[in-house]
Amino acid sequence: RLGRDNTFAPEEFDLVKLFAGQVSVALQNAEVFRAVERQARTDALTGLLNHGTFEAELERSVHDGAPFALIMLDLDDFRVVNNTMGHQAGDEVLRRIGDVLVNAGRESDLLFRYGGDEFVFLLPNTEQLGALQVAERARAAVKAMAGPVSASIGISTFPADGSTAAQVLLSADRACFVAKRSGRDRVATAAEGLSLAIEFSLQAPTPDDSEVVVGRD
Repeated sequence: RLGRDNTFAPEEFDLVKLFAGQVSVALQNAEVFRAVERQARTDALTGLLNHGTFEAELERSVHDGAPFALIMLDLDDFRVVNNTMGHQAGDEVLRRIGDVLVNAGRESDLLFRYGGDEFVFLLPNTEQLGALQVAERARAAVKAMAGPVSASIGISTFPADGSTAAQVLLSADRACFVAKRSGRDRVATAAEGLSLAIEFSLQAPTPDDSEVVVGRD
């Protein structure tokens, strides 16, 4: 309430200052909360969405039931960068790759750093053909960068290649392994990954077989 000279009385002015201070604190707290939330959802190195956020978005997408595609991207020979140029250089390469992959995707696509030298796209309302187009742009963009690094890429779609989050992810991972196994720097589909899995399952081990652990570097 203003006085006759259009000014606040002293006690009212104190209340206004108190209210303004409370509003300022509330705004600061809200900004801190948003910053903490961003940190929880994003990868500290690349600024992309992180693994935990990917898992949540994948589960949500399966629950929603609309078609979507996954693109699993695993860098080829990234270890060479770390071993010859050092981990700081390797980190810079990962940041640059994150940038070029963002540009390779569409506005509606979500890009995550899955972990290490792996990235994954989640493409809403996308069938295999659309996923192949994005995957090929991503592969070409990584290949165009200076250095020895290329990308092996696997694609899966929901619900064609799995009815659960775990199944769709496994299908993309198998396809990525096929791309890696068949020469690297290429894109493979979930159907190719399934064929390889069937081939492996038909190869019965013998007592003399030793355990083999296959890497994907």
